[in-house]
Amino acid sequence: MIFAIIGTVIFVLVATTLLIFVYGFYLPKFNKNNFSEVLFAPEEIIPHRKTTYADNDEEPKVAVVMCSSEKKQDNIRFDYKGANDCTLFENLYETKSDCVWQCIGFGNCIRVCPPHAISIINGTAVINDACNGCGVCLDVCPKRLITFIPKSQKECVLCSCKEGASTCSMCAKTTDLTKYNKKDFTFWKKVYKLLNK
Repeated sequence: MIFAIIGTVIFVLVATTLLIFVYGFYLPKFNKNNFSEVLFAPEEIIPHRKTTYADNDEEPKVAVVMCSSEKKQDNIRFDYKGANDCTLFENLYETKSDCVWQCIGFGNCIRVCPPHAISIINGTAVINDACNGCGVCLDVCPKRLITFIPKSQKECVLCSCKEGASTCSMCAKTTDLTKYNKKDFTFWKKVYKLLNK
């Protein structure tokens, strides 16, 4: 009985030593990491397109999302419960509805906006008049829906879909931009009144 236990222990030690030897000396020769090799196929790599921001010598410009927050969310294909990241969602599913050009609405642009000028209304990013034209949000949107317009412009067709592809209730309809001009300070007005009593 003792010889059987000693034999089993010796066998386990020899087998373990042999596995460590094989893994430590032979496998790295076949599994060398070559960091100069490309990890993605050429068709998977999307070149970064640097956006030209507003110039200082022309009329001031502000950013606008080319998707209307007044649209009706018709034909939702599925209920997404994953990570709230526009780029990840766009790479995996492209869109939740029939419109492939609409705003995904998870707010990647909100997280990078220095003046906090972006909010989500009806699942769509909306930019208010706190926008200073810095252009940081333009390159963050995976669908390239954010663009510059002159600051004096009061209305715009907030749609990026191609001609003839009617996809939602606001397709090719002009939207009044002045309604998004002011941030909602109602909450802060109430706080101010409470503090000054």
